[in-house]
Amino acid sequence: MTLMPPPDIPPHLPVRLKRETDLKSQLGCTAALSVLLLAAATFACWAGMSPGKNQWTAWAVGGAFCLFGLLCLVSYLRQLLASGIPETIVELSVEPLKPGHKAQICLLQRGPAKLKSLSAQLLCLQRTTVPIPNAPAGRPSTRLEQRTLHQETLINAAHLRVLPGDLWKETVEFTLPSDAPPTSLQDNVEVLWKIEVWGTGHGLATFMHPFVMKVLAE
Repeated sequence: MTLMPPPDIPPHLPVRLKRETDLKSQLGCTAALSVLLLAAATFACWAGMSPGKNQWTAWAVGGAFCLFGLLCLVSYLRQLLASGIPETIVELSVEPLKPGHKAQICLLQRGPAKLKSLSAQLLCLQRTTVPIPNAPAGRPSTRLEQRTLHQETLINAAHLRVLPGDLWKETVEFTLPSDAPPTSLQDNVEVLWKIEVWGTGHGLATFMHPFVMKVLAE
């Protein structure tokens, strides 16, 4: 998808990719998941206080929910700390891409930004919706299984310090694998290509920005 760049940042390559998920939505989902898991942990531990043969099971389940809830809470805090860093811009020389063809990718990072690392990963994911046999009424009847078909690091930069008003950029050339499956959605199977931008700031600040791209069959 081609988007017009912000007026203060001229384009370096013809195609500017669109972020897959909004930053506020991503933060909201992480926060909601952590609250849900911690609430489930509280309920399970409360059930474990009641005497009975399943008391230790309830405590074990509550402990597991608590652990995952705390991990989600830490992830939310790290993303929140990184929300003040201007979002990285991703541009391509051409889109859609074709298997076996070359293309260029450019990362643009506006200041102020002080990063320990900044990388761009090329990913191909296969998502399959699988029916759940004999699913109880009121429960989900399907589950989503995800498999990574291709993963490649395109850009890996370290120790960036971009001053306010400055712009850091890096452009590299890459070749899509000759056997790359095209972007598709057929029945219960989806093939999705994306660029994931990972950044690590100072302290606990980290972020991941996903950008969707299309691949056509040769």
